[in-house]
Amino acid sequence: MIVKKMLLPVLLAMLSGCFMERAVAQDGPADADLDEQQTLYFRKVGTQRILDPEAGDQAVSDNISSFIYFWGDYVVERPFLLNHLGLELHLDGNVVNPSDSSVIVVALTRNGSTIFSEEVYSLPPVASGERPIDILTEQALYPEITFNRGDELAFYFQQRQNLNPLNFRYNGTGSRDDSRLILGLGDVDYPYAHLDPAGIDLTVEEGGSADTAFEITNWGFDRLHYDLDLPQGQQILSYGDMEDQANTWAVSQESNQNFYNVRFTPAQICTLALARMLFSAEGTLGQPDLMVYVWDDSSGFPGAKLDSVMVPNSSLNLSPSWQLVYFTGQGIRFRAHQDFHIGYTVAGQNPSDALAIVSDDGFPVGDERRSSGKWGQNWWTLYDRQDQDVNFFIQAVVRYGDQPAWLDHDPPPGSLVPYASHQIGLHLDAAGLSAGLYKSGLIIENDSPDPAIVLPVIFQVGQTAVDGDGTGTMPRRHALLGSYPNPFNAGARIRYRVGDGDGERPFVRLIIYNTRGQRVRRLIAGHHPPGLHEVRWDGRDEAGRPVASGMYLCRLSAGSVRDTRKMVLLR
Repeated sequence: MIVKKMLLPVLLAMLSGCFMERAVAQDGPADADLDEQQTLYFRKVGTQRILDPEAGDQAVSDNISSFIYFWGDYVVERPFLLNHLGLELHLDGNVVNPSDSSVIVVALTRNGSTIFSEEVYSLPPVASGERPIDILTEQALYPEITFNRGDELAFYFQQRQNLNPLNFRYNGTGSRDDSRLILGLGDVDYPYAHLDPAGIDLTVEEGGSADTAFEITNWGFDRLHYDLDLPQGQQILSYGDMEDQANTWAVSQESNQNFYNVRFTPAQICTLALARMLFSAEGTLGQPDLMVYVWDDSSGFPGAKLDSVMVPNSSLNLSPSWQLVYFTGQGIRFRAHQDFHIGYTVAGQNPSDALAIVSDDGFPVGDERRSSGKWGQNWWTLYDRQDQDVNFFIQAVVRYGDQPAWLDHDPPPGSLVPYASHQIGLHLDAAGLSAGLYKSGLIIENDSPDPAIVLPVIFQVGQTAVDGDGTGTMPRRHALLGSYPNPFNAGARIRYRVGDGDGERPFVRLIIYNTRGQRVRRLIAGHHPPGLHEVRWDGRDEAGRPVASGMYLCRLSAGSVRDTRKMVLLR
């Protein structure tokens, strides 16, 4: 049963950057909602205008007909809700045609895609020639828009009609203009995990050991549930467009709709760790308990039951938070290319209880038919039953290989209230390791929109420490550390480190190319401090369009270092 067409995508992001700073409680919740206003003034530098605080190296020409972005590559460090946006501009324009109207339209973009545009100036036909233009909008110019950590914001002139040229009019004192942007910020209504530092880089002598720690903070406005695991190699299996929340489908005993299910095909021998499922409040009725099943395959449909887990209604998560269902203790293993199924039903006492799963829109139509349902006693693919090749938002997290024996962590508390933090100790032991460089990470599985954060760990054994105190916390050279997950579907996090040999803030570029050497997306271009950094690529090009499945090259350029890694996108 289709319940409703949904409007907004879930944004999964995790990039470095800095949008704002906020005090964080160590032992409990901080002040209530984030409800503040920021004013960004334009600052004059020679013949250019830039926003203050300065956003990277993005500069604004005096003549706005010669540039696109006012505010480009400005990356937020924590999620927030943009409640309103005000605009004050003092410009000098030249009316070209006295018989035409003059119009200015501005737009706001998120990660290269326009999400809102508004006409802020309209002038009926007037005599041609120079004319002062003063634009002052009220604070509710833009309705509520969510930005997640790592999202890039840009504000620009989308249309400039019958005004050429259109210049800034210096209208301030000193180097600062009166022209400004006014941002009203609020809290998001879901949990969000933040790690500090973003990675660990330690050096010890052969046979030595080191202890360190990192801090996890809940920057959202709901309780964060999380767990820690050491990687064996991990992959999230999913199908369809996980950024397109198009429909919801409800399981209900009353409607004789008993199960919804997805068929998975791992590429290598693996163990099923957990399932991730995105349920919607739209179409969910009563207080249903969730029963999740794992089946082997029988001619494309669920066969023998391998495991089942019940989640009581009190522990049920709804969108935008994903429901995590763990199977690790059961150790369910699958051969390479062995199909298996994960599905769910409602276990509530009331026949009218219903639980709705999210799906994409089913386009373009494929031929795998992975989503199915059980009506009465019979299984059908969604394509055969509903004439729609949709993909349910059900994912399988699988693991393979061995965990690193040299890395261990303290047990986590398991949950954090909003704005609370917890410090978790790490122990790195080089006993039995030969001299060399060892890389691993710590997986923070959680119920935020970024459900599997990885803390990269770099362990140098048997070489002189970098910073002179035996900890080796400062990297010595620039390096591209790879991406996760790889292959990826909805997005991949790319980690890199900036060395300390090219000045305090060397200039760093991180660019995605296709296999023909054509530039697809510039992710980073600016001065970075030494240390570990991370950026997210959402599988889109410079214009915000999804790129095709295939292999892509991620290239880091910093100082004399040129480092390239392969990334595989699977739609």
